[in-house]
Amino acid sequence: PMQPTWFFIGFNPSLVPLPGRPEHTDELSHDGTWHFQLSGRKLWRLRPTDELLNSTRCALGPAEVMCAPGDVILINTRLWWHSTELPPSEGGRTRGTSPALSISYARDFRLRGLAAGGAAGGSDGSDAGDMTNVDGLFATEAIRK
Repeated sequence: PMQPTWFFIGFNPSLVPLPGRPEHTDELSHDGTWHFQLSGRKLWRLRPTDELLNSTRCALGPAEVMCAPGDVILINTRLWWHSTELPPSEGGRTRGTSPALSISYARDFRLRGLAAGGAAGGSDGSDAGDMTNVDGLFATEAIRK
């Protein structure tokens, strides 16, 4: 099956952070996504979902990860609340150079043919139609059932 690649391109010539999408989770049927930071920088803000907190004995809390060129972040964006922002330019105006574009790209991954939650994929190890990333309304906090 076709494996989509997402490209994220941003430009922040200002001296203040430029926010991306507000905090959200993604609807995934695979094990996660890897993001490669090709140029510029991007700050990821991460917070575990209640589902993740209830399924682990590890102490998890909020985190911030600054990705610079060459960095890769692996994340299950269904189990982690996340938002991103482009940091202020690093003196591009004072040095007489243009601030760099922030360019990153991402692909989904599956661990050895297992779907999220441990269900087996296709007999040939394919993901057969597991692309269910949905953009829509979202809550900034867990909604009680």
